Amino acid sequence: MKLSIIRNSLVYKVNGHYYSSDTFLHFVKFWAPYFKSILLIVGMKELDDPSELDRFNLKKPLDLPDNMILYEMKHFQATVIGYYKNLFSLIKDNLVEYREIFAKSDVLLLMVPSIVSMVSYFVLRSTGVPIISYVIGDQVEIIKHGSKYKGLMNLFALAVSRAHEFVHKRIINNSRAVFYVGSDLEKKYPFSGEFAYKTFSSVILEEDIVSRSSFLDKGPVRLLYLGRIAHEKGLQYLVDSIRILKEQMDIEVELTLCGMGPETQNLKNRVSVLGIEGSVHFRGFIGHGVQLDLIFAENDIFVLPSLSEGIPKVLLEAMAKGLPVIATNVGGIPDIIENHKNGLLVPSASAESLAQAVIELIDDKDKMIEISRQGNMFASEHTAIKHAKFISEAILNAIDSDMKS
Repeated sequence: MKLSIIRNSLVYKVNGHYYSSDTFLHFVKFWAPYFKSILLIVGMKELDDPSELDRFNLKKPLDLPDNMILYEMKHFQATVIGYYKNLFSLIKDNLVEYREIFAKSDVLLLMVPSIVSMVSYFVLRSTGVPIISYVIGDQVEIIKHGSKYKGLMNLFALAVSRAHEFVHKRIINNSRAVFYVGSDLEKKYPFSGEFAYKTFSSVILEEDIVSRSSFLDKGPVRLLYLGRIAHEKGLQYLVDSIRILKEQMDIEVELTLCGMGPETQNLKNRVSVLGIEGSVHFRGFIGHGVQLDLIFAENDIFVLPSLSEGIPKVLLEAMAKGLPVIATNVGGIPDIIENHKNGLLVPSASAESLAQAVIELIDDKDKMIEISRQGNMFASEHTAIKHAKFISEAILNAIDSDMKS
């Protein structure tokens, strides 16, 4: 079966090799054994100077299998506003090519929400090619909790996103199968068909899983955050929890923040105002490899204080490395974390709740060890290879069932 996938993601090409920070593109290569071919339609940019990859913190190429092909999406844009500014060119220059590509495909996977998926959906109607929807987020919630748009632009972006929801629901209702990255998305975009699944992207391999049996051996309690430094990640509450732990609870604690993003300077300013510069360490972006493995090993607890989320891959990575996890009870996080079993769930936007969860763990080392063990087990059950098998077989089953009927 020939599968085509449209992904609103940017790939960099250097000396014949492809690089991307998109986890899904690294995950989808594990689908290759189940399909005759996979065509990935993505944004593409060629870099003349390989050193430019350092600017984007890209070290590892995509390493695509032989039956997986990248196809360049013309007029790729990183934002909704950018697509609307170039919408005429997007449709004019892609319409005929997309129709030809889709007609040669046996099934097309569309990411929702996405303007490119909306355009593709209307093209598909004339080809009769079956659709699989892969629901990855809630654009309205992202805009609400984000800091990208301000004032009237924020209101405009919310209005446009709500209008898009009507089309996205139509795409989903006309799909053969739907994959949801979180139970909250399944509630927002209900599907009346037979084949609906919860899923997420995994890049965990069996050899990545590390068991730990000791924590808090010496020195301060070490907390770790790994991800984008953005408003919707709720990091201001995590920083505030450090002051609570130090000043109100007399706990020696250090927080390491690994990542980059638009809120980095604001967060540094907040740390300075709180007077906890010596306890909060900004490490910048750390790519996968030995250095990141060492950072996981050096820390005691992983904390994800998000205000909104899908199903974050970083939780799976932390569990694979044996770290007990504290995360907020938002989005798709409860689909990964079972409270008091393989992690602790706390309300969002609450520094006090984050601090209390840290206390709960450090006061009970046996609980830390058991949560670490359960996290390892969950990661082992959701490796990239196992999860790719599940998704691929579900797609094939949905299409096969449709053909029989």
